[in-house]
Amino acid sequence: WGNVDTELIAYTKELGRIRKAYKVFKNGRMHFLSAPEDVMAFVRVQETAGTAVQIYINRSPHEQTVTFAPWNENYAYEKTERGLLSDNTLTLGAFDYAIVVCKK
Repeated sequence: WGNVDTELIAYTKELGRIRKAYKVFKNGRMHFLSAPEDVMAFVRVQETAGTAVQIYINRSPHEQTVTFAPWNENYAYEKTERGLLSDNTLTLGAFDYAIVVCKK
């Protein structure tokens, strides 16, 4: 007791909030996306709701950039839940992640 990891608690709360906000995490399909080495990328899609949530995870100790595009031509960028997106370039901090929401 007394050694509470407040960063880990905040991280877990943020993931819980995002999961609760988007039904794609409950019953959407998952597809892996092309990404640079040391970046894992996938999308969760719920066609009936017209929502696609793209997740990018930087597995390296260095900042990474990824060229962003909606997962298919039927979807368009709506907002960034986490991460920095500028001019179709997504910047990921070391060991960080980004979440981008797209809609039909």
